[in-house]
Amino acid sequence: MAFPPNDLDELLTDVPQEARQIFLAVISNGPNAASVEQWRGLFEHIPASDRLLRYAIAERHLNDDVAIPLLGWVWVNGEKHHHEAPAIRRLFERVLSSPKGRSLFMTDVELTVFSNLSDTDAITIYRGAQDKQSLDGWSWSLCYEIAKQFATSEGLLRRAGCKKADVIAYKFGPHDASEHEHEHEIIVDPASVLIIRDENLATSSAEASETTTE
Repeated sequence: MAFPPNDLDELLTDVPQEARQIFLAVISNGPNAASVEQWRGLFEHIPASDRLLRYAIAERHLNDDVAIPLLGWVWVNGEKHHHEAPAIRRLFERVLSSPKGRSLFMTDVELTVFSNLSDTDAITIYRGAQDKQSLDGWSWSLCYEIAKQFATSEGLLRRAGCKKADVIAYKFGPHDASEHEHEHEIIVDPASVLIIRDENLATSSAEASETTTE
């Protein structure tokens, strides 16, 4: 089935002409004629802030074997903060409804980490943000120090808990990150998260400084 022209035009907006022509040739026999790697190559030409939105256009025309691994790449290599929860929830419904959704979304190593998460105990997760409104989100970390980096010294850090049954996936983070830069990301619907504590890092830093001075 051919890619609808209107969707194709929106998908390829601002993509360099050479890359556009190469990709159009690949999908001349339909959007699923392109491999996951070829789709990733196209999305590398799309600004990170637009990748999730463009993915939502493309995935309607893709089968699970292409759409779900591509979402795994777009998720860790794009910006999510300006997307509404219902839109993100709809994308992940496809992952959860597919019999092999998680195995397509995660790498083998990520699947191993996910499998080793406790089935019975609550999983402690952390999320850093610049403001209180941004503390509600889908991306969390298993590591306090990593979440703290997203908050910076003036932001907020939320500690929360969730059940493994509610975890959509585990991701290391950006695919070009070195091992010490892995985000150890837990993807979970914020509606399923139990908030434990919010920490104001600016206040904590000031209190620590006063204690040191004394």
